[in-house]
Amino acid sequence: MLKESKRLAKKALNGNRGKAAVLFIVPAAFFLLIVLIASLASLLTGFPLLSETANAGIDALFYASPWTYAISLGGALIALIFYIPYRMGVKRWYMRLFDKIRLAATDSVGAIAPKVSGNNPDFDINRRFDEETEVAGADNAAEAESAPETPERSTESLVTPEEKEHNGSVGAVFDFFCRAGKFFGSFWFRIIIAVRSLLWLLLFSLPGAILLGVQLWVIGVFNGGDVIANIRRVFSEEYLVLLPSFALIVFTWLMCGVFLLRYFAADYIWSDSLDKNPMSMRMAIKLSTKVMKGQKLNVILGTISFFFWWVLCLFILPTLYVCPYFEAFKAAIVHKAVYGKR
Repeated sequence: MLKESKRLAKKALNGNRGKAAVLFIVPAAFFLLIVLIASLASLLTGFPLLSETANAGIDALFYASPWTYAISLGGALIALIFYIPYRMGVKRWYMRLFDKIRLAATDSVGAIAPKVSGNNPDFDINRRFDEETEVAGADNAAEAESAPETPERSTESLVTPEEKEHNGSVGAVFDFFCRAGKFFGSFWFRIIIAVRSLLWLLLFSLPGAILLGVQLWVIGVFNGGDVIANIRRVFSEEYLVLLPSFALIVFTWLMCGVFLLRYFAADYIWSDSLDKNPMSMRMAIKLSTKVMKGQKLNVILGTISFFFWWVLCLFILPTLYVCPYFEAFKAAIVHKAVYGKR
């Protein structure tokens, strides 16, 4: 599965590596622009980014001027407004690369339906293929009566004009900024995922938190006295007995991280469906949960397999190859999980 996904990722990037590198550079350039604007604003207004009393090192973070906090908050907000729709567009762009591979590998005009469609029409992402297949079948039957041979229909005809325009186009990534429904929908979708993830994290943390609270109550750490001093005592050798509680919390967080991979495909599925057969956000999350069963281990092992690639990224320049490759690999896993082996 991992080798196949990596092979498909490399195949999808053939002829598109330059575009993928540009998509990787754009957010980095945008964030750098925000920093430059903040520095320029500080220079023009005379407001220092750091207080005059700030010392070198980490203490500077605690002596930052109000201007610094305002700039940081504003910059983070602007970056978030840009990054969320942009990432949705990038994920859809990678999914479309695999759509082209899938269509090119289709020898007939047979219907191409998702792997786990069931009877739910909301999940039928490619309903247009079924409809065009019925029309094509009727046309072919009529032509067969009047001609001995019927020219083979190209699989490119299965692609809608909108998709043909978007496939491989970097500009299509910014489509989420051009339509209010997609722009605000991307934020609402990420909020839903974030709230669900937070609730699951709290639930997973509950056993360790309860155990830690009981131990602290039994030991009597907070039975009066300086709160800061008591907290420091918790991390002293005197209270090594609390280590199992902390270990349990860390373990449950790791398990929660694996569990939350159920939402790994949600962004890809929802963004990819918008120009095909739009599905509800709830259905996209439900479908992600379904197709990620049995795929979580592949995502984890695949991420680990890129370890030496990430080491090469310390030299900066290889990131232009590694990051697009990793993005394509993730999209390959999702595309294969949704559409199955063709």
